[in-house]
Amino acid sequence: SEHLQGAHGGQRGEDCEGMEYDEAMARGVRFTKNGDYVRAKTCLKVAYSRNPRNAATAFYLGEAYLNTNEADRAEKVLEKAVKAERSNLMGQLLLASCKQRLGKKVEALAAYEAGLLLDKHNIAALVNGGIVLKDLGRREEAV
Repeated sequence: SEHLQGAHGGQRGEDCEGMEYDEAMARGVRFTKNGDYVRAKTCLKVAYSRNPRNAATAFYLGEAYLNTNEADRAEKVLEKAVKAERSNLMGQLLLASCKQRLGKKVEALAAYEAGLLLDKHNIAALVNGGIVLKDLGRREEAV
């Protein structure tokens, strides 16, 4: 069993539990960039628990929740982060995507529009905002 623990312990995120904020955050970001959202989420939860006011940590944790089908948790974390840092385009887009996934179309549209105020040419906000407008029966505005 020691051999198995050594072989697999680093593949999950449990090893982040005893880490300080900086190390857990760095590891969570690395897992996120590699698309390993399950391990990222574990490390980012540790980082978030150590520094819940850090908006970047919240954005990364929200992204990990969103990519592990936990949109309800993502929404809570991302709403706090966006309130703290409204000028973060990626945060606005993550929140919009989260709202869209939860079926909260009006709130999703508002978040995409907030993103467009930051970058009026952002393709993700334009395309996904258009999809939400169509879903809301506002086709003429989506064109």
